[in-house]
Order: sequence, then C-alpha cells, then structure tokens
Amino acid sequence: MELKKPDTLPDRIYLTIHGLIQKGEYPVGDKLPSEQELAKQLRVSRTALREALQRLELDGYIDRRHGVGTFVISASPQLNAGLEKLESMTDFIKWQGLTPGTINTVVIKGQATGPITDLLQLEPETPIITFERVRTADKLPFAYDIVVVPEAVIGDDDREIQQQESFFAYLEQQQNQQLIYSNCTIFADKATPELADKLRIEPGEALQVLEQVHYTKGNKPLYYGKSYIRNDVMKFHFIRRR
Repeated sequence: MELKKPDTLPDRIYLTIHGLIQKGEYPVGDKLPSEQELAKQLRVSRTALREALQRLELDGYIDRRHGVGTFVISASPQLNAGLEKLESMTDFIKWQGLTPGTINTVVIKGQATGPITDLLQLEPETPIITFERVRTADKLPFAYDIVVVPEAVIGDDDREIQQQESFFAYLEQQQNQQLIYSNCTIFADKATPELADKLRIEPGEALQVLEQVHYTKGNKPLYYGKSYIRNDVMKFHFIRRR
C-alpha cells in the first residue's frame, strides 16, 4: 500500500483506507486487519491510525467493535446532517463537498384534501401542485422527495421550478417567500419495491423519513415536504442540552 499526499498524516491514512474500501479491496462486510497489522502495513503510528479510523467510523464507512474488530459497513459516503438549523438539502450536500443533482421529477396538479388541508391551513379543494423527485449526491440517489405547495404560491412557474436544484432558494429568490422555521418529524420505515427501485436499494431496506411543514413569517404554513432517505447514505444528529 502507498499513502496519498495532502495535509496531515491522519488525513493521508484516511484517504488511503477510504480508497481501498471504494476500490473493493476491503469489501463491505469484511474485517480490517488489526490496528497493529494495519499500522505496520502503512508504516504509521497506531495513534495516527486510530484518528483516521475514528473519522472513517464517523463518516459511516466502518464499524469498530470493541474486542471483536473493525468491519467495513459501507462504500458510499454518508452525509451527516444536523437538524437544529433550517437549511436546504442542496446547500447541505454542497457543504459536504459533493455535487447535488435531481432526477426523475414528476409534477402532479390536484386539489387539497385530507391531512394536507389541515397541515397547510387550506380550504378543501384548494388547487395544489405536488412535485416528486429523486435527489442525488455525486450521482448517487439518496432521497426521494415529495413537495406539496398551493398553486397560488408559484402560479404558472411549475415548469421553471422543475429546473431548480433548491426549492428553498427558488421560493426565497424567485417568489420572495422567507422561510422562518419548519415543524419536523423523523421516523423509520422500510423501502417499498417502488421506493427501492428509485433509490437503487433492496426492497425492505431501512429508510429514514423526514416529514416537514415549512413556515413563513406570522406562522403561516407555506409548503409540505416528505423525504425518504437512504439509511446507509445519510444520518441525522441532534445536540441535546439540559
């Protein structure tokens, strides 16, 4: 093995092991050599190696089990999102150093019924537009999004909005709608065959579901969003204070 070059020694160790995982030299499910053996192969100290392994674990590539060993659990980058701040998924992906993308956008015009009328405080049968799309990071599908917005909010711009990467940015820049906060629920679900096909995973695999109503000033609900997110690609964290 040969170490790649930038920055600090732990950075180089991280990139080297990460590269070996992505090339399949350490396949998902395999156990890595012991720290002593790996440090010897890379000709580095165990202290620097441990720092790199800790980063690989935090990024979701490996699982370190005390007294058992270190196992490869994913070859895909895992996005780590904090939910404390209201941010667009597009900006979040960019901040991770990845390229955001959108594929398979579907636009459905209809009328508000059932829970949507309550969530968005609409009169029954108010015209609405539903956008469904697959979000990607470096061309890897990681989320299936559903957005429901009153037709009056975007008017005749449904074709233009399909070209937008960020729904947040479109509403704020094109429609002058300032989003203030969202009421958010997150829960687990399993991939249906349809969702599995869209996200390139096996049916029944675990998904994280992020359901939100976004509000403008005056506590006025603007739109509803629901995202089915691959569990192996993105994880959420919270800071809890007493």
